[in-house]
Amino acid sequence: MKKERYAIPEGCRSITVESDSDKLLIRFGHLDPGEFRSELTDSLERAPIVGSVAIFWNDEAKEQAVIAKCLDWESLENGISYKANDGNWYNNAIRFRNDEQFNQIIGDEDKIH
Repeated sequence: MKKERYAIPEGCRSITVESDSDKLLIRFGHLDPGEFRSELTDSLERAPIVGSVAIFWNDEAKEQAVIAKCLDWESLENGISYKANDGNWYNNAIRFRNDEQFNQIIGDEDKIH
C-alpha cells in the first residue's frame, strides 16, 4: 500500500474517512459560521452573539479583559468590534462554551442557569 500525506485545510473542523473495497474517501468538514481557531486558547472557539456571555478585551490591554454579555457587534474593515454590557467596545471576544465554563470562573454562588 502506498502512503501519502494530505495537508489539513485551513478552517477544517472535522475529518471523516470511509473505506470502499480498495479505496479511501477522506472528507474535510469546515467551520460553522462564527467559529474560529483561537491562537490564544489553541482551541476552536465561537464569536459571541447578542445576549451571550463572553470574555472581551482589546489587543493593547489584554490584562483588562472583562466578562460581560454581548449587546451588539459591527463589522469593520479590519475585523469585528463587540459592544459589551459595560458600555465599551472591544476588538476581541470569545463566547463561553457553556454555562459550566462561566460558573467555574465566578464560583457557585453566582451561577447562571
